[in-house]
Amino acid sequence: MGALKQQEFEKGPETKVSELRQIRDLPGPRGLPLIGAGLQSTPHGWYKLWESYEPKYGPVHQFQLFHIPLVSFSDPNVILDALRRRPVDFMRDNRMDKAMRSFTGTGLFTAEGDVWRRQRKITMPAFQNANLRSFFPEMLASVRKFIAHLKAQGDADIFIKAEFKDLAREVSTQLAFGESFSEVYAKYTNESFQDLFANVLMTVNKRTLYPFPYYHYFRMPSDRRFDRQTRVVTDTLREIIAATRRKLEQKAGLPPANLLEALLLSKDEEGRSFDQQEIEAQVWNILLAGSDTTGTSLSWIVYWLMQNPKVQAEIAAEVERLLGNRDLPESFEEVQKFKVIDNVIHEALRLCPPAPILLLKANRDTQLGGVSLPEGAHISLLCRPSAWNEDNFTRAREFIPERWDDARRPKDWRHNSKYFFAFGGGSRLCPGMALAMMEITCVLAGMFRSFTLEKPANGKVPFESYELVMGCEDLWLKLKPRQRP
Repeated sequence: MGALKQQEFEKGPETKVSELRQIRDLPGPRGLPLIGAGLQSTPHGWYKLWESYEPKYGPVHQFQLFHIPLVSFSDPNVILDALRRRPVDFMRDNRMDKAMRSFTGTGLFTAEGDVWRRQRKITMPAFQNANLRSFFPEMLASVRKFIAHLKAQGDADIFIKAEFKDLAREVSTQLAFGESFSEVYAKYTNESFQDLFANVLMTVNKRTLYPFPYYHYFRMPSDRRFDRQTRVVTDTLREIIAATRRKLEQKAGLPPANLLEALLLSKDEEGRSFDQQEIEAQVWNILLAGSDTTGTSLSWIVYWLMQNPKVQAEIAAEVERLLGNRDLPESFEEVQKFKVIDNVIHEALRLCPPAPILLLKANRDTQLGGVSLPEGAHISLLCRPSAWNEDNFTRAREFIPERWDDARRPKDWRHNSKYFFAFGGGSRLCPGMALAMMEITCVLAGMFRSFTLEKPANGKVPFESYELVMGCEDLWLKLKPRQRP
């Protein structure tokens, strides 16, 4: 966890205005009149279509998404330049933000400009190491419960993707609120928490691709169901926030015991704290972004480990050496000693980042990668081509975790770690990164203390699909009890 590899942001050479290319002159697919690639960009597979243009049209190209021209960049140095220049020259593409803000409000994930700067300054202290240390026992209890649940499954095939998502939501809500969100949520509805989140993610994804936000003007039956579901979550959040405020009044002066307490206690330079709407937006963001990203990351890691028994054995040996007779790490500091697991996490997310494409929008007339971009221009940053490129990583398409270990990596291997974009970059680097790494490390240590991972008997083959992030769908496995030396 402590070895997370950061990007090196270097300012590239300026391009003369006279040398800039115009969007209309860039290569790209012709598309259909008026709608371009709109009908081909399905809610779960749009990113694959966009990635498929890169080998055909090069590292900078354009295409039409309904009425919107979109410029794609895959050169990693151009991506680094764009990330470095946020939030001044570029902001997040606001189509997803608009879809989310309709029910979450403006939280750190969807905010931009001055609102984002203020919220980040208030929010970041909640994710500092001191708070992570205090949250560690709660997280560990959830992981221990999860491992016990897996042991109870025996030799049955397990739909591990769903198990990881449930665990990630349980951990994120326990750390965020100090109690199980699903237990409070159950007071308001009999609908499954998992079904609710699946529908919320699917609806956000669809609304991101709609050429016209019809749902602002009239409601279809699916929209009315979505409204009911999000109201239930908001009511649950408000009850939890109110209860937390009462607890804080009774324990004035004590350090925060969870993320929500930390957010309620945090203030900006002028002594201002979050108002009720901002608090609701932040916890909505934690529920959606944090839990889904962590569960998805675990799925991709396990996907690669199932195909690599040798790497599984290396993890098991590290767990045996560091834990001895214990079942899990016992402290925040001990988690950072798991170097093999750290390398495995980096390698899996290099090959399968949860966000393979970053969508941005120009805040003002500017240029990027030698292309003139007017204010409001939409751009997509393709993160996977650079991670899969032999010029950047030797044997780039292979799962080789030791490439992240300077002592074990062959000296003649290419290894451009600054082209690792799994957690974003620049000023918008994921604030929950350290928390996610801590949770993932503990889960993997617990699993490899007890199990060997095998492919399922049902023959299910995982595949990629996009919701809020790029997920590993239909991921099943069989757990074989591990024989300790």
